[in-house]
Amino acid sequence: MPRSEDIAQAWNEAIERLGIQPVYPPTEDFYVGDLWAVVESSEKDVGLLRKSVWLGRLDLRPHILETAASRPVFTETKFDGNGAVTLAQERFEEPPGPAQDRIGVRLIAFPGITMRRTERAETALGSLFGASRVSETQEEITVPVAETYGAPSGKAAGALVAWCADAANAILCTDAYARRVFAYAVDPRVLATEKDEATLEEHYIVKLNLQLVTRVYMTRALATRRVVEGERGPGVALPVPGAAAAPPDAPAAGGAGTVQTASLRYNAGDRTDLHLEKTFQRPLVFGYRAVTFPLEPSTPVQSREPVKPEGSR
Repeated sequence: MPRSEDIAQAWNEAIERLGIQPVYPPTEDFYVGDLWAVVESSEKDVGLLRKSVWLGRLDLRPHILETAASRPVFTETKFDGNGAVTLAQERFEEPPGPAQDRIGVRLIAFPGITMRRTERAETALGSLFGASRVSETQEEITVPVAETYGAPSGKAAGALVAWCADAANAILCTDAYARRVFAYAVDPRVLATEKDEATLEEHYIVKLNLQLVTRVYMTRALATRRVVEGERGPGVALPVPGAAAAPPDAPAAGGAGTVQTASLRYNAGDRTDLHLEKTFQRPLVFGYRAVTFPLEPSTPVQSREPVKPEGSR
């Protein structure tokens, strides 16, 4: 069986190919206005990349409604009696209606994604014994119908600056607070430190960013498939009975004559097929966009022993 982190990684890589940030697992409880502390990509990865913690939520509803009010809405696609799309469609937008206080979603289309990966490994034990393994992984993700809503990035960024300037929220926008919440709720390795060779001062290894979600991508149906096929088996090279040795004037390394050999190999195959095709009662978020602000790193607390990354001594 594939590990859960392998499935999550495959999902994240697939959704990123669509040009958006992934949400795994897809969830209903993910909204425009959510504020997250996320680990910044770094050369010194301590196993925290893609991990995050929720800090709060900003009310971006006024900006969402304000933008939606000025956007045109076109008529729904018309079909003929046989269910085929008619050539004659309405050219003009729907007449503007009264101001709405409810958020509406817009349709968006994504292509299906298929990723294939092949891995081959061979080992040899001396000149007679060996083993090999070949595995192929195929990931397929299909989003039949996708919907989206969001707020303008500029308005959202301004709202975050004002929100963090408010004394009631200021502490939520600091590295010290975000890092402690991350350590308690997600992973204490975010407190891992190292000593700067120039200043000899301790500092945190990973940096945190603030991300404010400005747009989400949702679906009411999802089809995913993961197929892992593998072939493995030992092999052995055996002397052929009755085979003549090579002529004395053509010795192998070390002065010994060569002997004809035959290869015997036993192969065994395995296959894992994980498949999900489901329609949901309400839309689930599978991706998003956000505005990102770097957090000024705080000074490590010296009163406790620093948390070291895995593999360190």
